Amino acid sequence: MDSFTARERAAFTAGIETARQMALTAVVTIEVRDDAGRVQHQAAVAALQALAEGTRDLMLEATGIKNHCNPVVQNNGTEAGIGREAGP
Repeated sequence: MDSFTARERAAFTAGIETARQMALTAVVTIEVRDDAGRVQHQAAVAALQALAEGTRDLMLEATGIKNHCNPVVQNNGTEAGIGREAGP
């Protein structure tokens, strides 16, 4: 992103943040539904969370900020259920 102007970088960052916020809003909307336990909804939540995390990483990369946090490991197998954190 070195070849972009400050205005272009700001617009890019704002667009990425908007996409991240939209994905997280959709996650909350799905999670509060009465039928949120359906496998299709759980899969959608997991995909949207991954999208939000990916856009955050893209934004960090574009701004040159190093991400020193370890990502949360999720077990999407049938025994854990989609989107639930893996236990010890």
